[in-house]
Amino acid sequence: MRRAKPFVEPLSEEATRRQVAKLVKEGTLPSLEELSAAVLESRMKYANKIRRARREAERKIAVD
Repeated sequence: MRRAKPFVEPLSEEATRRQVAKLVKEGTLPSLEELSAAVLESRMKYANKIRRARREAERKIAVD
């Protein structure tokens, strides 16, 4: 299965803190409720792909 977009490197702890501070200052930091809704929406949208990837990963695990 081909990925549409490459994975993005996670931000460092310091970069994350700067980004959060910027969002708080601008007043654009989403609430926990908004964030939870977005996560739920994306999980529902991609649930079948997530399950298929997990099944494929289980098959590829080598047991010693």
